[in-house]
Amino acid sequence: MYVRIEEQLLLFFASLVCGALLSVFYDLIRMSRMAAGVHYGGLSLPCRSDIRLPLLPEKKQKPRRLVRERALCVLVFVGDVLFFVVAAFCMLCVFFNYGGGKVRGAGLFVAAVGFFACHYTVGAVVIRLFGVIRLALGVALEYLAFFILFPVRKLIFPVVKSIWRVIRDFVSTAYLRAYTKKYEKNAVDTLCGLKSK
Repeated sequence: MYVRIEEQLLLFFASLVCGALLSVFYDLIRMSRMAAGVHYGGLSLPCRSDIRLPLLPEKKQKPRRLVRERALCVLVFVGDVLFFVVAAFCMLCVFFNYGGGKVRGAGLFVAAVGFFACHYTVGAVVIRLFGVIRLALGVALEYLAFFILFPVRKLIFPVVKSIWRVIRDFVSTAYLRAYTKKYEKNAVDTLCGLKSK
């Protein structure tokens, strides 16, 4: 069987590019997981609960809830299944177009090299940048909400609370008076032997 070196090089190059593009796709999946709240153990990204900021209240670490943890596990599983389906489809397309329709082990190896080369260089930097940008945007939104809601908290909330307190006191007093009057009448009628109408 005659194998042309140009075809092999083209297959290796397509596999390398496919592996690098799959690494970019996996980084997008990882970013969506991080936005949903999945924490990666190998990444040392700052958390908002670790940082004290002026004017903002200290943010405590959220307690782990079983339902949320299960939802995140399902999200990770779905992301992994999606990645492997897309990776299998892309590699089959590469082998169909450049490998003569045959799956080549060397092509898979070169795709894995492209994936891991991109994953541990560019992907690691992108994920860390995404974590820092996500934290910076979260802090900026907290400050924006703080300054927008500051007049509401200091002026409107006290007025609304005092109005609510007056209405609540009035309603509870009226209810207690009606309740007391009804049961006083029943008690007097019972003691006197009269039947209430």
